[in-house]
Amino acid sequence: MRFVDFKNRLNGISLALLLTVALGSLLAFGGHSASAVGGAQNDVFIQVSPAKQNITLEPGSHYTGKFKVQNVGIKGFNYKVYVKPYKVINENYDSNYEDETARTQITRWVTFDKTSGYLDPETEAVVTYSVNVPKDVPYGGQYAVMFAETSDGDKVQGTGVNAIKRIGMLVYSHVSGDTRKDAEIVENKFAALQWGAPLKTTSVVRNKGNVDVMASYELKVFSIFGKSVYEDNKEYTVLPVDADGRRRVNLEWAAAPALGLFKVKQTVKVLEETDVEYHWVLVIHPMVIVLTLTVLAILTIVIISKAKKRSSTNQRGLSKAGRKGA
Repeated sequence: MRFVDFKNRLNGISLALLLTVALGSLLAFGGHSASAVGGAQNDVFIQVSPAKQNITLEPGSHYTGKFKVQNVGIKGFNYKVYVKPYKVINENYDSNYEDETARTQITRWVTFDKTSGYLDPETEAVVTYSVNVPKDVPYGGQYAVMFAETSDGDKVQGTGVNAIKRIGMLVYSHVSGDTRKDAEIVENKFAALQWGAPLKTTSVVRNKGNVDVMASYELKVFSIFGKSVYEDNKEYTVLPVDADGRRRVNLEWAAAPALGLFKVKQTVKVLEETDVEYHWVLVIHPMVIVLTLTVLAILTIVIISKAKKRSSTNQRGLSKAGRKGA
């Protein structure tokens, strides 16, 4: 085999390897791995049930409810229960459990049949709470969190202090009277160009009434051939007053590929209002662009290099022919 043929074949093999590596990298960005969280049961694990209660209160009345404090760990612990205000401080629904408002007065009306106790592993305690509603209370929503807390268990690293573990039950109450349910969809959108996974959508619902309302969200993603590739449905409570009554909800398709064109549909509903956003979305990871440009650059270099070699070979051939003719 001549050296020139061997060199050309080697260049061909190198180019094929580079293209294969680039293509493999592109595909790798489209793949996603999932891992399961497992292992031993936690030593100290406190839980409450249910996670939320919706109750109706009458001015001047007395209401009684119950919830469970559960030990689902492998060690016993002491616990205490207490009530805190529940409000949100922005449209992303970051919580505040300290500041009182006109919509958290219920915390002043709550008492418990017991405020502390001890639970052995795999046991539970039923806590009864009472709500004594004054006669002259504002109509509409009242919101609180009933917490169960333990400081038994692992110590905070580097200190001698035990880590505090607590879990809460949300209480959404409506004081009967002049209650108003009123809400609007302020925003429902998603970008037509998204830089890789996850594919994201966003929406804002505003509560203009004096009681909480439920809003529903549906995300559907279709391939360019119309086949459904992803679907998600969520429901969230939107509180009045807090954060100007606005709640932002973001939905996402975490397993979206590194490169793809999709038809995306998001439907938002609250009370009698429905809003639908439906359009094409291009998902492309920035590395896809980088790798594509790299491949194009390699191809350009190879093509130019081969063109120069052919030109040089032709020139040598013409020179030899000229010398022979002379």
